[in-house]
Amino acid sequence: MSSDIDDLEGATSDARAMQKYLEQTLGIASKHIKMLLDQEATRAAILDSICAMKQNPGINPGDSILIFYAGYGTVAKAPGSWDIDSALIQLLAPHDILSKVDGRMINGIPDRTIGALLEELSVVKGDNITVVLDCCYNYFPTRDDTNKVNSRRSVRCFEMPQDVQLPSDLDQDIWQGHQGLHTSPGFLKSGLSSHVLLTACGPMESAQEHNGRGYFTRALLDTFSTFGVHEATYTGIIRRLPCLPGQTHSAKALIISAFASMPWPQSASASCILYD
Repeated sequence: MSSDIDDLEGATSDARAMQKYLEQTLGIASKHIKMLLDQEATRAAILDSICAMKQNPGINPGDSILIFYAGYGTVAKAPGSWDIDSALIQLLAPHDILSKVDGRMINGIPDRTIGALLEELSVVKGDNITVVLDCCYNYFPTRDDTNKVNSRRSVRCFEMPQDVQLPSDLDQDIWQGHQGLHTSPGFLKSGLSSHVLLTACGPMESAQEHNGRGYFTRALLDTFSTFGVHEATYTGIIRRLPCLPGQTHSAKALIISAFASMPWPQSASASCILYD
């Protein structure tokens, strides 16, 4: 992570907690779980891990696939040649974002890139794909009970430097030909025909962490522990989540409305756990 960006305190703990739930509660073998922690969660490693699932012979069409990300999100100005209806695009922030390799800066991972990869994965392995994102994209300071502004460290996004310009051909080899991803930017709109998305908050809200854990991931796993996942649907999961600081259930319910009757996956042939 760039020296200008503070390390998050809870992202690694969230990833390990999700891994523990998958292994100990759902009985998923560790060989079926790919973990990328800290320096391992580079841009290349994240993209390669998602791409690798397409060729994984251990994943049969229709098997459950879970992709979990806990880390920073951000927004950046969209290249002028991108035909989209917004001036900004959302990005996941890999561990090596803003660092330089051979004089070239490492960029974030745009929403359209993730959407295209998931569409391609669904064609090969089916659309039983669940994506959980515990991050946000716009930084808004929050106030605690003492009316003091919390530090940025507690919010899972950072402000992209104004001088950063994304190249117009960024990941073009991945998203070219996926026309549906071009006009509607944002993880809430990119390729939702291929996967179910559970996200920590709405587009104008802040995903927060406290005492070394993300509010959303902790609440999600606590809900599973209390109510179980047998016969659980995505709508049922959202309704059982407690109120979270600065994060609403209505936004998450809207995101998954098209798949509300689908059961939460109780087993998975492959799980990709990503942490920045």
